[in-house]
Amino acid sequence: MDEARGILVLIPAVFFPGLLGKTSVSAISKARSAPPVEAFEQSFDCNCSWNRQVFPSMTQETAIIVLLTVVFFMLIGGVFLGISLARRTLDARHSALSGIMADLKQHIPDLQSFIIAKRTYISGSLNGRKIGFKYVQITGNDWTSPMTEKGNRALQIRLKIRETEHDPFYLSVFTESQSMLRSVGGWTEMDPGVYIGDLSGVSLDEQKNKYGRLSPVTRQALMSLAQASGGNVSVVPDWEVNMIGRDAALRLWNQDGVALTQLELHSRVEEEGSAGDLYNHILKMQRVVEMLENELPSGAV
Repeated sequence: MDEARGILVLIPAVFFPGLLGKTSVSAISKARSAPPVEAFEQSFDCNCSWNRQVFPSMTQETAIIVLLTVVFFMLIGGVFLGISLARRTLDARHSALSGIMADLKQHIPDLQSFIIAKRTYISGSLNGRKIGFKYVQITGNDWTSPMTEKGNRALQIRLKIRETEHDPFYLSVFTESQSMLRSVGGWTEMDPGVYIGDLSGVSLDEQKNKYGRLSPVTRQALMSLAQASGGNVSVVPDWEVNMIGRDAALRLWNQDGVALTQLELHSRVEEEGSAGDLYNHILKMQRVVEMLENELPSGAV
């Protein structure tokens, strides 16, 4: 135990020689040239002297505890720094835009691509609204599966709906050929092909009231958009934050915390096509979003 104390007390003398007086430095020099046992004793004596100079009111045991505490917190800080750097590298590495998305940049200049959890996300803004893209895998008639490999995939488009902060709503619109997908529990059919989904903490009556604010023109616009979107469009909260975490989701929206609380209009298109066709589809989405912004908010007439 005494030898361990001597080694611990020797640490500051070795790494911080500038803190020692001439006598202590000389003692360390002697210790280095002395036989092993004698060197240890001299080092222990000189560091006890240094300890008394630097910590005159502390006992030797107290000084050791203080030193170990400092080292402990330095190690903890290093661990957290390493985790933070690793997470930043994993969650938000920029990658170059390619293919149709590179061409789309001429219409949406601030598009950026991110690699998050091995998946590519693309985000930007369109006329003051946040817009995001990611690829999803198409399995049969199901357009909701995560994209696992290239091939049979679609591009999911997320366009934010302003004035809907903290106002959850889950609406999914299907064409006739797709409506059978929602003939399961957890869904309430409002009109043919139009369903309200269950949301935790939100009553069905509250969601029905929101749907009741939508005019026949808006409902028809949603159905028309669904026909151009592989058979389905949805109005949903920002669920991506639950999948990738708040920090990564904020980076997608350029640190805009308000965007995380807004509803989104989701649409999907096949990967094939031109940037011009994709942009025209986005403009159709924008027109529907403008209708929703006028009718969905609580204060809307």
